[in-house]
Amino acid sequence: MNKCKIIRKRGVAQIIVKSQKGQQLNEREVYAINNDEAKGLLHTSVFWNGKSFKLVYGFDGFIPLDQYIIDPINKSIFTKLIQGIVDVLHSLNEAYLNPKYLLLGLNQVMVRPDTTEPYFVYVPIQGFECDITVKDFLLSIIQYAQFSENEDSSYVREYISILNNGINFSVFELEEYVKRLNGVNDSPSQKYKFCPYCRTKIPESTTKCSNCDAILIGYKVDKQDITMSAFDWKSVDKPSTPSVPRKQVYDPMAVMTGNIGDDGNKTISIHSGNRANLTLARLTRERTGECIPISSAVFRIGKAANSCNYAITDNNTISRIHADIIIADGRAYIADLKSTNSTYVNGAQLKPGERCEIGAGTRIMLADEAFVFDFGN
Repeated sequence: MNKCKIIRKRGVAQIIVKSQKGQQLNEREVYAINNDEAKGLLHTSVFWNGKSFKLVYGFDGFIPLDQYIIDPINKSIFTKLIQGIVDVLHSLNEAYLNPKYLLLGLNQVMVRPDTTEPYFVYVPIQGFECDITVKDFLLSIIQYAQFSENEDSSYVREYISILNNGINFSVFELEEYVKRLNGVNDSPSQKYKFCPYCRTKIPESTTKCSNCDAILIGYKVDKQDITMSAFDWKSVDKPSTPSVPRKQVYDPMAVMTGNIGDDGNKTISIHSGNRANLTLARLTRERTGECIPISSAVFRIGKAANSCNYAITDNNTISRIHADIIIADGRAYIADLKSTNSTYVNGAQLKPGERCEIGAGTRIMLADEAFVFDFGN
């Protein structure tokens, strides 16, 4: 893993990414970044030290996204933010840049406060890959954000539903969602087709799929009903047979973001407080009778107060990061995070890292601490 660190001192605000032994710099991508071939990317400077190098990105005048969404945001601000992210993803596709090279920690994505435009760090190092997916990044915005209490929060629920629609999600569906928030309707003359390789719905005039990067010139593209879409980036240059989206397995640790220290170690951090001002579900702690509202799609429980949505600080049998409650598509799951003293669902012990569906009235044991799960109103 490449070492990344954030520097804020003496008027300098920088993100620094260091190369590893044997890694190569992609000079074409450096040129593309610094010549604004794709929008929403912070410019970078390259500093060489023998065969190794480091990339320096200045973000003076920007606000890290995790700080920007701490203050309550309304529907209008949220719409502009998501629209900006969708625009960057499309722009990357047009410039032949791969989104897996983006740093997607909430403290690594920047916002211009005057325009609400998001700016990303793109790492032009061959073989680099961020450990946070675009989907998890988009979900983490909801997990961390605080929303205005004076608005109907149904648009937040719709956003979560779109992202959790199957293993993957469609950028097109997210774009259509933003259009609805903006009150924009497509022209009746607009026609669409479906990519034969990833089944993503795209405008009929499109010659390259914005989802899987398939080149569509000279290939017949059908208009059948879409069955599944995926945001699984791959370079496909006139493939002879349809490709299958990569199967993804739930990684309970992937939804977290954190700070990168000078020593290269990541420190997980979650802001406490009201996430989205809606209750997706709740837990009742049997020993104390406490009702714990679950207001984020991924709700972490453990002993470490700075790493969990709900911290159990008075029970030493609980692991620092013990389990996640996941809400998706109107269903709920619990995932054990390789805890020391295990997680139990109605008396059945989960394997380390195992994910299990739960329902109203399910009794959950985290080590010897009992909870009862129920859905929100």
